[in-house]
Amino acid sequence: MDDVFVERLITKKPDAKEFLIKAGIIVGVAAVFIVALRFFRMFAPILILGAAFGGWVLWTRTNIEYEYSLSNGELTFDVIYGQQKRKKLKEINLREKVEVLAPVSNDFIDDLNRNVSQNIDYSSSPSTPGRYFMIINGEKGPERIFFEPDEKMLKSIRKVIPSKVKGI
Repeated sequence: MDDVFVERLITKKPDAKEFLIKAGIIVGVAAVFIVALRFFRMFAPILILGAAFGGWVLWTRTNIEYEYSLSNGELTFDVIYGQQKRKKLKEINLREKVEVLAPVSNDFIDDLNRNVSQNIDYSSSPSTPGRYFMIINGEKGPERIFFEPDEKMLKSIRKVIPSKVKGI
């Protein structure tokens, strides 16, 4: 068996949730600034610097990237916050877990509308063209995962599980 390693990095587009978080950060830092200058003048510089640093840390954590790694039949999804902190989200053995992989389109509406215990979105946006979904056997039942593989990754996945890949 030949070794395969394919990676793909996707930047998540900001949605309403990220907008509200960023607005909350701005309001929170401004509130600390006003309260510190008004009531805690002696500690104002420390409070303002602390709030600014905390706001910066939270702000950078709203910049999200997803990394897909395919290595010898294992597909791994990682999230990267602010291009600094990485966290492994899910690791899937394609041969054992995947039931179907197909593009998000009307051609595969039966698979797309199937009852699942959990929907997971590792794509840049729900409206992005080129999104695929995968139904896997999860710990609590079937799970639907949305992601955006490129051609190289799709071809590599098809080599691993040819009978379960549709529409490619």
